[in-house]
Amino acid sequence: MTIKFKPNRTVAIKTGQPVELSVVATSDPCCPHQFAWQLNGTNLTETQLQQPPFSYSVYGESARLRIDANTTDDVLKALGTYRCIVYHHVYEDPLMVDVIVHLEHVSPEAEPVQQAAFNLWWLGIVFGILVLIIVGVVIFLMVHYNFPRQAYFRKDYLSLALRPIE
Repeated sequence: MTIKFKPNRTVAIKTGQPVELSVVATSDPCCPHQFAWQLNGTNLTETQLQQPPFSYSVYGESARLRIDANTTDDVLKALGTYRCIVYHHVYEDPLMVDVIVHLEHVSPEAEPVQQAAFNLWWLGIVFGILVLIIVGVVIFLMVHYNFPRQAYFRKDYLSLALRPIE
């Protein structure tokens, strides 16, 4: 006899999520093997394997034990060390598969992290500084060249100006 497939050594269980323990074994065609299950060292009978939270089925070379833990009580009943014993009446040494079913650790929900955004406030500052520089240059040029006053207040025009009648 050999075991072709077995579940992980430890399996986490959580309320509302089923857990499936499957074992696949092969043996001589003349001597078909059988499966037996234990929970914490106690044999589980066919009747117990068909009652909630368990559901059990055997198909040829595979045995499937499904644990539907829909309530907290079901979860607590299902915790422990499971042992699948693959045996045959002819063979002296049975094969055993041990699986530890433990309660899944549920971490507290963390607050969602705000997604990083591309801040555009600095673009406003850069454009504002550019506008101030351009306005400053225009004012400087107007004062420096005295434009448009230079055309209206030249001394030439002041001599031509009419004086009011006194």
